[in-house]
Amino acid sequence: MHAYPLIEEPSSLTGQNSFIRRVDLGPELRIKIATIALFFQIHGTITQLSRRHSVSRQFIYNLREELRRRLEGLFEPRPAGAGQPKRQLLSAMLHLRLIGRCSLHAISGLLRALGLGQASTAYISQELESIGSRLGNTLEYEGQAVFLCDEVFCPEPVLVTIEPQSMAILRIEKAARLDKEAWKAHWQELERAGTQCAGFVSDEGSAMREAQKESYGQKAFQPDTFHAVAYRLGAFASRLETQAYSAVGKEYERYGVWQRAAQRNHAAIQEQKREAYLEACRACQLAIDKYELFVFLYGHILEQLQAFSPQGRLRQRAQAEQEIQTALQYMRQLDIKGLGKALDSIEKRLAEGLLSFLDNARSLVQNLRGKLPAYSLPFWCAAWQASKNLVKAKSKRRRQAAKKRLQWLIGLLQQDCRQNGVSFEQARQLAFGQLDAIVQSSALVEAVNSIIRPYVCLTRRQISQSFLQLVMFFHNHRKFERGKRKGKAPIELLTGQKLEKGPIELMLQAAGR
Repeated sequence: MHAYPLIEEPSSLTGQNSFIRRVDLGPELRIKIATIALFFQIHGTITQLSRRHSVSRQFIYNLREELRRRLEGLFEPRPAGAGQPKRQLLSAMLHLRLIGRCSLHAISGLLRALGLGQASTAYISQELESIGSRLGNTLEYEGQAVFLCDEVFCPEPVLVTIEPQSMAILRIEKAARLDKEAWKAHWQELERAGTQCAGFVSDEGSAMREAQKESYGQKAFQPDTFHAVAYRLGAFASRLETQAYSAVGKEYERYGVWQRAAQRNHAAIQEQKREAYLEACRACQLAIDKYELFVFLYGHILEQLQAFSPQGRLRQRAQAEQEIQTALQYMRQLDIKGLGKALDSIEKRLAEGLLSFLDNARSLVQNLRGKLPAYSLPFWCAAWQASKNLVKAKSKRRRQAAKKRLQWLIGLLQQDCRQNGVSFEQARQLAFGQLDAIVQSSALVEAVNSIIRPYVCLTRRQISQSFLQLVMFFHNHRKFERGKRKGKAPIELLTGQKLEKGPIELMLQAAGR
């Protein structure tokens, strides 16, 4: 049996020059050498190949083993999870991107590590863009909804409108520019989808406000109470507190200087330092009084922005407006630099209907009067207000006080329900479900923004419209893990229809994948 005849290759050397790095040997010739060495193992073949191509025998052995390893890996039984259907691969991509918030590079590495495919970053990006482009950016919902509107910059403006009670995103889109025409077109698309505007809640964006006046001037408009009051006056409270502490420190400093002068028995200097200390005392007392009076008035204004008093009584809008006006007039007399402009803005928002949420609260309480006992209704209103205060409390002291009061009220209501044979949970859902329709802040829009912004950072502020649609669909169909909406998805709360599948499976189904 003769050896396999070798054909002279163009890249071969004419002389014997072993152990020279052969960069001129291309991939095709190396595959041919490895194939002959692996499948035609006749005595003398390796030596003949080594001489023919002026390479070492070890080089040929290495080529042969590399080819053997690659072929065994190609035809050996695949591990569990390898070669899964494309739908499972897409599901893994979406889970890693939307839930894990992984970068494209990280998704590619994880898919390879899990044996779910050799997906490149370009392939992953293409598939995600394809799925997102098929989902749409407007929720198909026929009915009335209060529009909570805001914009996110990344760096192009992204217009977002949500429904407050369910936190469902109704529409999300990138706009070429932020102006009133963009907002008008945004709301017109919602109307085409069947969603009718029942009112507005927004911050003080000028473009949004102009568009609302021109398109929905007859609809109820609720200015954002946080941006209108707390956002402005809270900064002055912090500034006055800093000034008060600074005045206290200066008083202590002047006192020390006066005492050191007294020890040196210099009467003239001692009297001079004493006068400086007394002046510091007067300035300190003035700073403290100004801070305490401002905080008292500020707290009184915030109290008027609560729908119910601590006793559960509904606030009267006219009286609350008068209380705020009086507090603002007293604030003007404090002679605080820059405060006048902020107070003018608050008065303007007050005239625009800052307390219009109280009118809505009155109608909601009227609806509850025939469904809950009259004597227990104030307790339910007080409990609802305490639950809101607990969520909004920032400091530990305020949280503890709100939690203690809420627990006390809940205990009274539970005892009353037991005595009357009424289900406490049903009564709570009835009362809180009705009162949750009182919307006076765009905090829920900010909450949705906090969901969108991590994805904006993930895409290095170059988020695409199709990816925004992925985020919108995922948010609307995933269940809340905590809070009063726990166990429900936004779309379930909005439509009342229960979802039987998870958000990723529904997303692939909606995209036809």
